[in-house]
Amino acid sequence: MTEQIEWLRDENECYYATEYLKRRANDLEWSCIKNTGIQLTEKANVRRTVEAWVNALQKNKCSKIITRLQNNLRQRRSQKKNKEKRFNLSLEACRALDELTRKIGKSPSETVSILLINTPEALAEAREKWMFEHKKQIEQWTYEHLGLQHQLKIKNLEVDELHKQLRSHILALEMWKTSMDSDAPPFDGEIEELDEQVNEKLRIIQRDVKKQTKVLSSIPG
Repeated sequence: MTEQIEWLRDENECYYATEYLKRRANDLEWSCIKNTGIQLTEKANVRRTVEAWVNALQKNKCSKIITRLQNNLRQRRSQKKNKEKRFNLSLEACRALDELTRKIGKSPSETVSILLINTPEALAEAREKWMFEHKKQIEQWTYEHLGLQHQLKIKNLEVDELHKQLRSHILALEMWKTSMDSDAPPFDGEIEELDEQVNEKLRIIQRDVKKQTKVLSSIPG
């Protein structure tokens, strides 16, 4: 009767062992296996097959390949045990996880680990620790964010004021065209001097806009 091999835990390990022995056995070891007269024909008899092979190798003092097989199986079990698990979350859970990762400053996988291993108090402690460690960086980000907001507010005010100034001048021009019934005003002067006068008017408008913007940007809200 074939002695049972307890360190082969299931059918999958038995099948793996037969494949390992077929690949790794040298001529002497394979001769011992063949002398059993048992070959693997279907998965149903895989345990009986590998137990007969291992017993034959042990009887013929071919223990080295069995030791290598056992080590290989232990390594394989360890890899399967430590393999990262994947799972799907609902859309609501994903949103909640994203919000939580931002709060505590951890990756999604680290956050899930904290939730599963630790209590809510430990999670809050991890968040406080992260906030303390990154306090200067957070302050810098906040300062830069507020600075950008202020600059954006100023630019928006400048654009609004320029629109007002432009509308005022367009309105005056259209009123002049209507009253004179002409698109081109009569002009006999020098174009260069006129350009300089226009540039000066533009500089005045820009100064007025910046002054008005500075006043408006100082108003809270």
